[in-house]
Amino acid sequence: MPEFIKDWWSVIVGVFTLIVWLVRLEGKGLSNSSEIESIKSQRKEDLELRRHDQTQTAELLKEIRQDIKTLMASK
Repeated sequence: MPEFIKDWWSVIVGVFTLIVWLVRLEGKGLSNSSEIESIKSQRKEDLELRRHDQTQTAELLKEIRQDIKTLMASK
């Protein structure tokens, strides 16, 4: 057994290192995936808020136009 370890120690260390590296890579991939989903969710919320703001702005402009027409008609 000691001769086997002595002869193959570099291969054993290399395989162990590869396994550790793959586990870390998988962890980073999962972390990135969850972060991407979070960013997608935030983007969706931002777009909905923007649509709401645009609708509100359009309504205000419509009201201002109507007020201007009313003021001009009363002169």
